[in-house]
Amino acid sequence: MRDLIGRRPQQQRTLTFDRQDRWQRLPDLIQRHCRELVGQLLRAVLHAEAPTRSDDDRENPSRSF
Repeated sequence: MRDLIGRRPQQQRTLTFDRQDRWQRLPDLIQRHCRELVGQLLRAVLHAEAPTRSDDDRENPSRSF
């Protein structure tokens, strides 16, 4: 998963729903809520995958090899 984070924007794909017709029949409020939830999920995944300071040797000069 970490290798996907470094992709350039033009290489990212757009997520689509398998059943677009069902999605379009949902009320706008539900569609907006779903988009917000998916956004929260993606941000949480990126945050969890991001290296922490202790994981990145460049950020922690006290670590030696």
